[in-house]
Amino acid sequence: MFLRTRENFRIWRLRSQIEKWVAKGNNAVRKAIKEKKPDQEIEDLRRNWDFDIEENSELIEQLLSRQIIREAKKFDLPLPPREPDSAYWAEGHHNRRWSLTREGRTMVRFEIHQAKKERREGWTWWIPLVFGLIGSLTGLASILLKK
Repeated sequence: MFLRTRENFRIWRLRSQIEKWVAKGNNAVRKAIKEKKPDQEIEDLRRNWDFDIEENSELIEQLLSRQIIREAKKFDLPLPPREPDSAYWAEGHHNRRWSLTREGRTMVRFEIHQAKKERREGWTWWIPLVFGLIGSLTGLASILLKK
């Protein structure tokens, strides 16, 4: 639980950092355009910001993947095969680590949801039975105690 909270906080920090970089980058590009800087300099500005943003985006993808993989392992669910041309996995450009793509995370999340649903169905049918029995016993006790 604490690990997931720590990872969620880290994801939030990385996303807010990306938002700040995007705002700074857009302001820098607008300023360069306003000052009529050469096109090459404007493109260099964009490239510099894009590299940092892409690196943080990869870290976010890896953290999200790690969370989902950990949950899938709890239910002993198979993960999609890790192949270079897979629609479910992607290798990072910066640190060469594999992470689930959005489609892969969606698929694994659906399987986790199905496993949780099956697990819940195993014991949820007892709940109405128990409450019905308690209600019947309460009614019977009130009738017997009234006499």
